[in-house]
Amino acid sequence: MSVRRVPWAAVVAVAAVVAPALALAGAPAAVRLPVVLVFLLLGPGMAFVPLLDLGDPVAELTVAVGISLAVDLAVALAMLYAGAWSPPATLVVLAAFALGGAALQRVKGVRAA
Repeated sequence: MSVRRVPWAAVVAVAAVVAPALALAGAPAAVRLPVVLVFLLLGPGMAFVPLLDLGDPVAELTVAVGISLAVDLAVALAMLYAGAWSPPATLVVLAAFALGGAALQRVKGVRAA
């Protein structure tokens, strides 16, 4: 029996497009909330954690959540400090960050974990 591997680059890229699209389109909260929360918790971190090649899926998810929350906070604080606070804009910036990490995974040829 083989273990199925998750193609994190593709998952992050799709989430980075869908989450801001739902938020900016004003989708119903019942649809928008879970998608955006999952993206904020995992998107920015899983865009870069597979590059570390930790080998343990639980460790990767744990580190990804920590990195995601740290990046979310850093972007929000930077925008607040700059006087440009806007939750939709913050989500777009985080999505661009995550798309960059997903692209880097593809360029580096990170195997699905």
